[in-house]
Formats: sequence, C-alpha cells, structure tokens
Amino acid sequence: MRFKDSLDPEACPPGAEEKVMHSTLTIGGTSVMASDGRCQGEPDFEGFSLSTAVRR
Repeated sequence: MRFKDSLDPEACPPGAEEKVMHSTLTIGGTSVMASDGRCQGEPDFEGFSLSTAVRR
C-alpha cells in the first residue's frame, strides 16, 4: 500500500505519495513487513527496521 492509497489524507506527507506505507512479503511460513517510514524531513539513511511474524 502506498501513502497515496490511504483513506486518511493526513497520512500522506507532501511528496510521499509513491512511498510505501505498508508491505508484506511471505517467505515460507514467515511474513516480512516493510515500509518507507514516516517520510518526513530530508532523506537520511540511518538503518532499517525489520518485523517478522512466525506462524506455528
């Protein structure tokens, strides 16, 4: 889901329309979730976050 696809217009900062708000990639039984973050201020790579959900 891109920021421009949000039902909340305030969730889309100016210039972030094509940035990723939510994504999920399933690998086997594991879900890897990602996003471009809050998209505020000047771009500055400072690492990344990784969230996983494991189904048993």
